[in-house]
Amino acid sequence: MKIAFYAPLKSPDHHKPSGDRQMARALIKALEMAGHEVRIVSHIRSFSKTPHSQSQIDQIKSEADNVTRETKKWGAQVWFSYHPYYKAPDFIGLQVSQALGLTIITAEASLAKKRNDGEWAESQSHVVSLLKQSSANFYFTDRDFEGLKGTVEPSKLIYLPPFIQVDDSSAAHATNNNQRQTSFASMGQVSLVTMGMMRGGVKSQSYQFLAQALGQLKQSNWHLSIIGDGSYRREVEGYFSGFADHQITWLGELAPKDVTKELATHDVFLWPGFGEAYGLAYLEAQSCGLPVIGLKTHGVPWVVKDGKTGILVEPDKLETYVTAIEKLLLDTDLRERMSTQARKFVHAERSLKSASTLIDNVIRQVDD
Repeated sequence: MKIAFYAPLKSPDHHKPSGDRQMARALIKALEMAGHEVRIVSHIRSFSKTPHSQSQIDQIKSEADNVTRETKKWGAQVWFSYHPYYKAPDFIGLQVSQALGLTIITAEASLAKKRNDGEWAESQSHVVSLLKQSSANFYFTDRDFEGLKGTVEPSKLIYLPPFIQVDDSSAAHATNNNQRQTSFASMGQVSLVTMGMMRGGVKSQSYQFLAQALGQLKQSNWHLSIIGDGSYRREVEGYFSGFADHQITWLGELAPKDVTKELATHDVFLWPGFGEAYGLAYLEAQSCGLPVIGLKTHGVPWVVKDGKTGILVEPDKLETYVTAIEKLLLDTDLRERMSTQARKFVHAERSLKSASTLIDNVIRQVDD
């Protein structure tokens, strides 16, 4: 089947890495794995931090005629809209689909009912219109489900667990935590790693929370590697300025293939996760056999099995987060058990293959 793919928030080909870009690419790979032909039909972004003006909407909608013409030539059958929401509506999908008679499918669409009125109402209405004409909508967490269920028929809402492409070759040596050897292990240290974009808001908040937690540890048998970069690099470095240089390694931004290789050389993944929709980094870490210590907030519980593949604590409990780190620093057997469970969880339940099968089954059903 030929599928026209559009991500109004951020194109899969956007130059800046993010969870949205990563998931968009994963969805395309899942569709292609199932034998579908996928084409990104537009790279235009509709995201706006402030309510869209009519001129913004008209400018984006002007793309619809070009997309309709090219999509008709190609012979697409399905319009797949990824992550439309009030700040990034799909202004062109409904017009193209109605002109060509395409089946509409969405993934990670989001509706905040408070946006039905007020300054965002116009933008929200475009999301609602698209959803009402859709044939299937994949949601990733119960938070998205709660927002959608009053607008979309329950039969059209399909739970798609957040997933990643598991790289068996680069993480093979992480299958058994007993076999993982690092320079830090030889010094009797537990190798910790964290990963996140360095920007303001919840990302900065997570880095600050983590630094505060590490500062309260009674143990010193640890080393932290930090993967990530961004405009808040200086602020983030400031959060960790109280630690000795030998305890912190700044790795900067890494290529996706290098991220997996790096994660696989560590013992525990730390990321609080304020405001995370779900956080693909948690799945990446677990696929490499790393237990996770995060917060029981937003979408994090949907990608970490608390007590089995990691430890989740309430977001306002810094002391509890500290205790969780100390627990994994001291208990080697627990780390190894969680390592095994983490890897099994992602490979068995959150792989590209399992997602591909689910998505394909739904597409073929709605197309019949």
